[in-house]
Formats: sequence, C-alpha cells, structure tokens
Amino acid sequence: MRTLDTPATNCPACGKMLDACTNLQDAELPEPGDVSICLGCASLLIFTAPPQFRLATPEEAQELANHPQVAQVIKAVLGGKAKQ
Repeated sequence: MRTLDTPATNCPACGKMLDACTNLQDAELPEPGDVSICLGCASLLIFTAPPQFRLATPEEAQELANHPQVAQVIKAVLGGKAKQ
C-alpha cells in the first residue's frame, strides 16, 4: 500500500479537498477508471483524468460495494465519522 500526493481537487459529493490517494495495488499513479473513496463522506469516486473525479454511477456503486477492500474502507471512513 502506498500513499501518493496528487494535485488538490474537491469531492463532487461533499466538497472535501482531496490531495492524496492511497493505492492498494502499488501502481505509480491513478489512472482513468480507478476507484477512490472520499475520506469526508465515503462516496465512491471514479478517476476521470487524475486528479479529477466523478461520482460512481448507481450500477458501479452496487458492484463496488461487494468488493471486500472497498467495503472495508467505507466501513472505516463511516466508523471514524461516527466517533467524531
């Protein structure tokens, strides 16, 4: 797992500034189509032209929700929000 600095952009769902990403597969940089999860609201985001995102479509979100790593990160983000 590796955290990379990225040019700042905002989550299209909550507006949180996002300026880094953690790659679970050790790739150099995110590529169009890669998935991200907002640490502000746990929205599923899809890289378009990094560092730009779009919200995942309902179909993409449904498919991604079944991915164990995605579900684990969403649970951690939402759990952290509950403690604040």
